[in-house]
Amino acid sequence: MAQALQATQGTALPAAVADAVTQLLRQVARPERLTRAEGVEQALRQSGLLLESTLLAALRGQGPVPGDDLKGSLFRILARTDAALGRVEALSLAPADVEALLAMKRELEGALGRITLQQLNSLPQDLPGMRHWQLEIPIQLAGSFHSLRVDIEQERSGDGSSPTRDDDDQWRVTLQLAPPAIGAVEIRLALRGETLTARFAAARPAVRQLIDAGLPRLATALESRGITLTAGPAAELQPAARAAADAPAAGASVDLRA
Repeated sequence: MAQALQATQGTALPAAVADAVTQLLRQVARPERLTRAEGVEQALRQSGLLLESTLLAALRGQGPVPGDDLKGSLFRILARTDAALGRVEALSLAPADVEALLAMKRELEGALGRITLQQLNSLPQDLPGMRHWQLEIPIQLAGSFHSLRVDIEQERSGDGSSPTRDDDDQWRVTLQLAPPAIGAVEIRLALRGETLTARFAAARPAVRQLIDAGLPRLATALESRGITLTAGPAAELQPAARAAADAPAAGASVDLRA
């Protein structure tokens, strides 16, 4: 995802493509937006994970048409890029600009393929009481783009065959981010009732120190909302986890033309 956004920068794009890119960049989250509950909810809803279900609900008159969905925006840019590549001579595109558009098209297809795979991985499984969601949220930091990888699991109490109170459910969330400025960071959260267990890990000692210094303030903020935090000192990120956070997501293995 980050590679697709980065590919849109520094290229003289045809007007229609540039307009679609501008609309997409307005959707990219800034760190301050993700410090608020409503900002996190908006980022999750716009991640592309729910596009088809939201469109179906809109067709049934059960909700609005999604206007700022990430997957929809990527499809829009891809369609306009294809149209521009079909009019190279009419648009007087230089060979370098054509190559840039082709490279951007490959990145767009890769990003759309990853979102589709995440949607497939998020479909209900044959495990009673268990749900799993997988997605990426693009973030802009210091003028460059990065992907926040998110894995969410819900485990309902009992066998999942009868309704239970939400407080009885256990939620587990894994967050991974690897901007060059701070290195790879991984956060694992587990919430049951009013108790939140957090495990922080970072590749760099200085970042681990910053996390530890901020834990008391985090505990106080959560306590004001009725949540008890259990967290130890930040650990060193293990090599396998560090490599997973650093590595770009795999390219598309879903044929978008099908």
